Amino acid sequence: DLAGQVARSSPGAAVVQIGGNLLVFAALGAMLPVRSARFASLAAVAAVAATASLGVELLQYGLRLGRVSSVDDVILNAAGAVLAALCTRRWWARP
Repeated sequence: DLAGQVARSSPGAAVVQIGGNLLVFAALGAMLPVRSARFASLAAVAAVAATASLGVELLQYGLRLGRVSSVDDVILNAAGAVLAALCTRRWWARP
């Protein structure tokens, strides 16, 4: 799905699509392990972000908002949260 979208769109549109999906849950990924020791692992951040992203995709599908629901969006959203979490690793809460 993602490869097809990138192939069909202009380079600028592809960057916006991928970059936007990486940024959607970046704040969650950056702050979740800082605020809670329970979520101070990359696996926990990825699980929370993927679950939240899946919820958004299911709502888009169920409510027929005219948006395309895609597993690629869930993967990119979770990856963006993990990358943001890595940026704040030195400030993560300690158990």
